[in-house]
Amino acid sequence: MILASDFDNTLYFPDGFHEKDLAAIDRFRAAGHLFGLCTGRPLCGLTPFTAPSGLVPDFWITNTGGSLYNKDEQVIFEKTFPKDVVLEAVRPYNVSVSVMADNVMYFDREDAHFREHVVAVHSPADVPAEDISAFNFHFPEGEIEGARQCAADINTRFKGILSAYQNNVHVDVCACGCSKGEGTKRIADYFGVPMNQVAGIGDSWNDLPLLEAAGIAITFDSSPEDVKARAALIVPDLASAVDKLMNL
Repeated sequence: MILASDFDNTLYFPDGFHEKDLAAIDRFRAAGHLFGLCTGRPLCGLTPFTAPSGLVPDFWITNTGGSLYNKDEQVIFEKTFPKDVVLEAVRPYNVSVSVMADNVMYFDREDAHFREHVVAVHSPADVPAEDISAFNFHFPEGEIEGARQCAADINTRFKGILSAYQNNVHVDVCACGCSKGEGTKRIADYFGVPMNQVAGIGDSWNDLPLLEAAGIAITFDSSPEDVKARAALIVPDLASAVDKLMNL
């Protein structure tokens, strides 16, 4: 069995990892199952947190499915798009933007939460790379509707080029044909595991493609109602999800 897990507010929280979740992952893997991350973050935004915890995922689905890595952090799949597309996409919006290219995160906000792991730029135009893996809009706290409208706008204006997914007040954007769900399918194919033996767990709207693709969709008691409506299992935390999976 495979368990693909979202990172922020699913496995990693403002107070860090929860020991019972890490212990549950250890039990899951000791039983012969595979565990990996499925997130909008780039790899460089994950390893500074996972390495000190001792967590070594069996796979990494990053950049909202735009970049996939195996346990050894070797690229399995990646799909990029031109920087000019990013510049046109962000032009109407006066919000912070982060851009991922060559496993580097470039951020135009000085107080970025991951500031010790990013390269500061004045604007996305200053990103030196021409091939972009993903980018993210970061709306102010509480502007959920603004983020929702932005995702819809990007999907309309850049149909066939980009795919945008709302994550609370953030909008994760990757190449068309990529998503957390498509990334999970590619990982299942990589390991030769049928999708009915793949579980996915996440907490927000950008996790819906993961929940829709997974044979076993899992979310939390605290998730939005439209996310809970797509889940087969609703749990209080990741550790509880692992316990249920191991008893199926």
